[in-house]
Amino acid sequence: MNKKILALAIGIVVIVLGIGAGLYFYWTSPEYCFQQAQEAVQTHNEKQFARYTDLDGLCNSSYLMFQNYEASRDAELMHSRTGMIMFLQVRNLIQPEAVASAKKTILSYVKNGRWTYGTEAGEYVSRGMADTLDIPHTQVLDVQDVDTSHSDAVVSVKVKNSILTDGFVLKVNMRKEDGTWRINRINNLKEYLEAMDKVRNHKVKGAA
Repeated sequence: MNKKILALAIGIVVIVLGIGAGLYFYWTSPEYCFQQAQEAVQTHNEKQFARYTDLDGLCNSSYLMFQNYEASRDAELMHSRTGMIMFLQVRNLIQPEAVASAKKTILSYVKNGRWTYGTEAGEYVSRGMADTLDIPHTQVLDVQDVDTSHSDAVVSVKVKNSILTDGFVLKVNMRKEDGTWRINRINNLKEYLEAMDKVRNHKVKGAA
């Protein structure tokens, strides 16, 4: 074979392999998997959404962080051992129904693009969480950073809603399962709630 042709062939193979390796790395990256979960919501693809989202883990962790944050705002409760015991009992008792309701609502939105709620007790809790977090008005702006220095990946995602109009960076936790990164927790949900409460309180004081 002509040396020039051989060199050209080898060069093409190297380039193709390089592109293939790069694409494979991207297709298995946390950023790509997050974007696939986001795309699934936009295109109402339930199967794709389930592949890239650990909805059970996400809803359970969000429920616990939300309830714990709400309890932390009650100084009297936090200083009462009996009150805290009762709070934990009620929180844990309601959790299965509230989480099931949250999952049902989210899956319904993924499928139909509409937020709908039922009338069961658990659905009142999940609706209260959704309203407080302003989920129906939340928009993803962009992915700012991906940290893969630990076993889990953390995707920094800038979002905005009707309260935090200048945006807020959520730390979205992703865990690798069978080669696929899946969203399973919002690491800084407490700080997100604090930021929204700060704006709400400022508006109340301004109106007084």
